[in-house]
Amino acid sequence: ILGGDAAVAVNTVHYLGGDGESPVAATVGALLCDLLTRTGAMPPVVSPGPSSPPVRVRTELFLSAAHSVESHFVGHRGPTGTSAAAALLRLDGTTRAATACHDLLCRVRPVDDDDATALVDVCRGDDRLAAAAAAVATARAHTHRHAGGVGAVGRYAHWMLRAVAAAGGASSPAGARAAGRLAAYCGMCAGILLEGLARDGPPTTAHTATLDAGRDAAAVLRHDDGVRDAPLAAAHALLSAAVDLADALRIGDAAGARGAVVACLAPRNDTDGAALPLAPAGLMPALVVIATGIIRDKSGGAFDPGEIGMIMGALTLVEYGQQPCGETFKKYGAASVAELRRDLGRGLAAAYVAENRKLAEDSADNQRSTAIVVAGDGDDGYSEEEIYLPFF
Repeated sequence: ILGGDAAVAVNTVHYLGGDGESPVAATVGALLCDLLTRTGAMPPVVSPGPSSPPVRVRTELFLSAAHSVESHFVGHRGPTGTSAAAALLRLDGTTRAATACHDLLCRVRPVDDDDATALVDVCRGDDRLAAAAAAVATARAHTHRHAGGVGAVGRYAHWMLRAVAAAGGASSPAGARAAGRLAAYCGMCAGILLEGLARDGPPTTAHTATLDAGRDAAAVLRHDDGVRDAPLAAAHALLSAAVDLADALRIGDAAGARGAVVACLAPRNDTDGAALPLAPAGLMPALVVIATGIIRDKSGGAFDPGEIGMIMGALTLVEYGQQPCGETFKKYGAASVAELRRDLGRGLAAAYVAENRKLAEDSADNQRSTAIVVAGDGDDGYSEEEIYLPFF
């Protein structure tokens, strides 16, 4: 080196074990070459011969050292070999080394949360490795999901959110994939809960696992800023409403159940600006059946006219969009579409009676009169006879 022939020193280290047989010698050779090329004592690119293409010796030595380190740590617990190999490749910094580092991390499955955290941290500061960091976090998330046990779904949601963050947010391709998977899982949990409530009524022990899973996932999503990105925001809102509905029905809170049903049917602005219900069309039948059950219960928490209108709109969507819709409702134990419409009509009459009563009280207080047409004269605010309104 002092004599000005640095390439000979690097070549000697390479043949003394730095060709991959010894991870220590390979690492020393790569680091020595890195030092010499950075100081100008050795050219970064050499040509073996006049007819041979130029070779970037520094990159080749770092690749060889990384492969040697990785292979010698196969079978050892922990991310030591992978982390060390990734650190060597990041020292080179070339596109080829970044590609090799990406491939290295994508074929690793962390054995615990500490290993996953260490591997994700290796990727910090290099946007080319964002997708690899997301792959590591996603692998850890799926390990938790398939392992089961108390809190497994919450840990799954946590690591999927780590994947979204590591990829640079839901706007990046890798982040969008991770966010889509988590949103799909939340939607699946919400669907299972809502269909179970429509079919079986208030939750029982058969719904405990799904309810606990939904509650854990909703709790994790509630405290993460990344949930504000679509489609996670809508999925989180739907799952939270489904969990709230199940809890309200379990304890007999009719007012809470009403609010949860309304939250599922309330319009939201889609990514293209369209106002759509929070719940997808496939869950409308279940929500209509649950809502009519709350109306028949009459234990409190009555819907107002606008909310009844949303439920009737959902029933119309089902009636015109799912044929034959009668079979759709039969799986939830509903008698017929006509019976559902009759229940909603009675609920609408009760809503107008309640609204009229409130306005009458306000009128008495304010010394003014307001007239509203009221249908029915029963104790509960409506007659048991079939009611016809112009917009039915």
